[in-house]
Amino acid sequence: MKLGELLLQISYELQYSPEDWARILNVSADEVNGYFLGTKELPVLPFFHLIHNSYSDYEKKKYIFSVHMDSIQSASNFLYAMELTEQSGETESLIRIIEKAMKSEDPRVQEWAEMYALSLKRDEMFEDDLLYTAKKATLKSSEMKILLETIRTQLLRKINANITIDKLADEYSHHLEKIENNFFKSAFKLRLHVSTIYSTLRLNLVGKVRRIGEMYLNDEETKVYFPLRHCYILHYYALSFLYEDPYRALELIDEANDILKTIQNSRARHYLNENGKTKAFIKNVWEMDQPEPDDIPEKIHYCIANGDMKKAQALLIDLEKVQPLTPFQDYYWGVAFSDEEALQRSYETFRSNGDFFFAVLPIRALSKMSLEKLKEKQIKN
Repeated sequence: MKLGELLLQISYELQYSPEDWARILNVSADEVNGYFLGTKELPVLPFFHLIHNSYSDYEKKKYIFSVHMDSIQSASNFLYAMELTEQSGETESLIRIIEKAMKSEDPRVQEWAEMYALSLKRDEMFEDDLLYTAKKATLKSSEMKILLETIRTQLLRKINANITIDKLADEYSHHLEKIENNFFKSAFKLRLHVSTIYSTLRLNLVGKVRRIGEMYLNDEETKVYFPLRHCYILHYYALSFLYEDPYRALELIDEANDILKTIQNSRARHYLNENGKTKAFIKNVWEMDQPEPDDIPEKIHYCIANGDMKKAQALLIDLEKVQPLTPFQDYYWGVAFSDEEALQRSYETFRSNGDFFFAVLPIRALSKMSLEKLKEKQIKN
């Protein structure tokens, strides 16, 4: 279907007159006629917003954007299309747009297309610092310099999960200041925060995590244009309440899940799965009622939370036979077997890995164990 035919269909379904289109898109009636006739190019951003607000069916929205993407030619539309599509996690659509953008004569569009293509195969790139440095030196736009750093951050974290990267947003603030377009400034500021919020939590900088979370919590722009990264921020914002307010933590996870359930692609499903594990973990920490999880480590945690130490012990012994225990699992072992050495080992491993936030778990367990011993001593005396 051609874009003009699709616009007529949308007009019929939404009962839009040309005047309605002009008002919603903030253009003249002549401009709207040009969109329908194919003599003028429909701008990506306001059309994206219109369709997002007008249709609830994800596949319907995806189809409409697919037809629209096939019609774009202008430099600005290519840039908006690549960022919106990547932020939505629609890889196949992004590849199509990149292939088309690569043929553009605009150097900026070409640079962005090359970088978005690189983001799709980031696991294969920049293991050599020389390649990374060479690429960094050739980039002209501030947006793509930020994108390169966030790609690099993801790769470094994949190579070493314990690496701490918490100051990227501060270090690249001067590049953000150079971005004049408010949409792209918001998009790449969010990318920087997504790259650092995990490390910020691990450093137990709870106040900073919450400031970032509060910045985006009620930001409708990020919910509409950047939903997956919005939900990623909410995930760590929720965890910041782990030791104080489980109901607030679960509320934030549920808010993220409500958004993710409207997005039918693999990235959204991955985030939903991770949120499910996090909900189970939070409930187990606070010994709240829930169905028994399928995930083995959380099943162990569930057994501990429900006082079934024998089952937890059996599962831990089986787990230890097939893999070294993580600091989380050492923590579970310490609680299940009342093993102070395992709790101490868990604490020391968390600390040596730079994870000061979750190092609180074994410390709390050791404190509880000490109090129980003290009470027993007092009773005997």
